[in-house]
Amino acid sequence: IFPMSVLQFPDSAAARKQSSIHVEGPRAALVGAGSLGSAMLNLWIRAGWGQWSVIDKDHVKPHNLVRHMAFSQHVGELKCDVVSELCGAATEGAASVTAVRGDACDAGVPAIKEALNSGSLVVDASAALEYPRQASFQDALPRHVTVFVTPAGNGAVLMFEDRARSMRLRTLEAQYYRAVIQQAWGERHLEGHLGTYWSGASCRDISVAMPYSRIAVHASTLAEQVMFRAQSDEACIRVWERDPETGGVSVHDVEPATERRLDFGDLTVFYDDGLAAHLKSLRLAALPNETGGVLLGYHDFNVGAIVLVDALPAPSDSHASPGSFERGTSGLVSAVQDASARTAGIVGYVGEWHSHPPGHNARQSPD
Repeated sequence: IFPMSVLQFPDSAAARKQSSIHVEGPRAALVGAGSLGSAMLNLWIRAGWGQWSVIDKDHVKPHNLVRHMAFSQHVGELKCDVVSELCGAATEGAASVTAVRGDACDAGVPAIKEALNSGSLVVDASAALEYPRQASFQDALPRHVTVFVTPAGNGAVLMFEDRARSMRLRTLEAQYYRAVIQQAWGERHLEGHLGTYWSGASCRDISVAMPYSRIAVHASTLAEQVMFRAQSDEACIRVWERDPETGGVSVHDVEPATERRLDFGDLTVFYDDGLAAHLKSLRLAALPNETGGVLLGYHDFNVGAIVLVDALPAPSDSHASPGSFERGTSGLVSAVQDASARTAGIVGYVGEWHSHPPGHNARQSPD
């Protein structure tokens, strides 16, 4: 007679216990099953965290195998179907991932609408700008978080809405850009972009050169941070910069500020308390004279918005007095070009700002 050990596959509760995770996680949707999204989902599923739907319309192509959890036999299949299959195989069916075929921006499609609205969290790993901006204008949607890896693969970014969604992704995105423009770490942060996509210029671009190791290391960080931040009610903007030679990582936090808006019929101007404080400080420094300068931001006519990101101070050749101001041009072109270069060509000139002296409101004077 020989004794035999009876072994069981872990269910989700056992997986969480082995992973030292003490919460079940949310019912959630993942937008984008590309290299980053699939890697993060693999970590969450193996740890038993969350119940997931995955939305993607893209197919696995041969070059995707360099940076994706798919195998060669999956070429030609939809990425959402592939990650659903592999997550089930990795957990012997303990974790069930629902594949939703389509574009997350098509919110009118019943399956997509159900996936986006049925949970308490949506993780955007799409690497594109359209979905997070569109989602910011839909009040019925649950809390959102955007994650992406920078084009060279040396940085990662997390932008997490607060639980009440008083700070949407549109304002967190603008505040992130302002930090990229103003902070020293932003000088080369988005280097290597093609201007359309967050990550790797395009997640479907075969010419992008980036090892899967960089995706994996950032996916691990971002997956843990999403689990951690999901338990907090607060909004968060966090940036990681990694030195690939030493493996050292620098972390930069951007304090989220409350969004403000001005409605002008078909267009709405969005800005935030941080930009308002910056403008007030520039005015205060110039008193008793008037002052002004260039406004930086971007237009998004898909949602009828102008988003203000930053304000440049008055150029050195400006002419100012207590009752007038004429904005100069010295150094202005290079300053606007630098802001555009730092933000992947997204942020540029959108208009002018101008102050009045004490005791006078912001309405236009007869002049």
